[in-house]
Amino acid sequence: RSRSGHVGKGAIDGSDHIRQADVARAFCQCPTAIDTAAGFDDSSPAKFGEHRPEVGDRDSLPRAELARGERALSRRSQLHGRPQGVVGAARQAHGCSILACMNETESSQATMPRLSVAPIPEGSVLLHIGPPKTGTSALQGACHSCREAMLEQGVRYAGRTQQSGRAAYAVLGRTHPTLGGAPSIHHWRRLVAEVRNAREARVFVSSEFFAGADDAQAARIVDELGGERVHVALTLRPVSRILASRWQQNVQEGARYSYDQWLRWVFEQPDEGKGATFWSRQRHDRLAARWARIVGASRLSAVMVDERDRSAIFHAFEGLLALRSGTLVPQDDTANRSMTAAEIELVRALNEAFAAEGIARPLLYKMITRGTALYMKGRAPSREEARQETPAWAIQRADAIGREKIGRAHV
Repeated sequence: RSRSGHVGKGAIDGSDHIRQADVARAFCQCPTAIDTAAGFDDSSPAKFGEHRPEVGDRDSLPRAELARGERALSRRSQLHGRPQGVVGAARQAHGCSILACMNETESSQATMPRLSVAPIPEGSVLLHIGPPKTGTSALQGACHSCREAMLEQGVRYAGRTQQSGRAAYAVLGRTHPTLGGAPSIHHWRRLVAEVRNAREARVFVSSEFFAGADDAQAARIVDELGGERVHVALTLRPVSRILASRWQQNVQEGARYSYDQWLRWVFEQPDEGKGATFWSRQRHDRLAARWARIVGASRLSAVMVDERDRSAIFHAFEGLLALRSGTLVPQDDTANRSMTAAEIELVRALNEAFAAEGIARPLLYKMITRGTALYMKGRAPSREEARQETPAWAIQRADAIGREKIGRAHV
């Protein structure tokens, strides 16, 4: 997909090359300077937006464990000198469900006309594999909320919740953050049964966690979902725009390391540890090539998230699924917004406090990701609050990787 939001089917071939230079060139766009205004200073209680789509089961916390967390929080009531209004309000939110959608859903004026998108054939399955931080939550939130409208047009959005995350974790054998282990394989088998038994003309499956599949796992996923019926879609975004968001997500899931330390791992140790984990999903050229080797270039679509036209992702998938324009309606919610610099540092300090109390990672995930952090993001930050800033050296390294992709592209 080009910068203007145009989809290029078959843009990636099995030899790990990108044919369309426009798609590759979009990888190395970098953001302008991020605001670095005055510090966070808001003692008012945080509030959720009115829209809260139901997503999966609500995980309650054992009272004894919740009490331990409350005591740790109380002892750190002046963490990093931050005002405590938001923290106090956040205590009430432990156990909340994850909400919809990325704060990249408002339409902006398109700078170029859109090209028509050829839909996948009737009888096909469209598998959206992410990767993370590329507009996935916005798309999934819209599909989850618009299931009935999609069904009326012959498209089934598979799964019971916003995305097929547990099924993806199960088939990949990955540890789920709330379970402390991999989910039961029945989650995957149930998804496969739904897809195979669907009578609709087209079926749509979406989870960014599928991006973590290796070659063998990817081949199994495609085979069990329908083999030659399966088409794969990737949503892509310049790496320089993903960095801060990915680190913030790590912190919200319990990480205690700083942004600078994580960036050093990503760029200086790309083949091991946390660096390898990041690049396994965010080397988009390699990710696309892996899936193209399985489904073929003609059944692979790449959609570039357009920062200037944030509705483009919805139009692209409406086209791929033969939905009427306007079927996928962005959901008005702030729960997937980026946190301010002060907010995320507060969460990181809470992680340190809770870890010192010996709170296990699954419980910490429920208390922070589904509790405190989620509740904090329900407030609307003022323009004066400083945003997370990516250092220039990291942007330059990300741009260099983008240029490497361009150098391998077929013009």
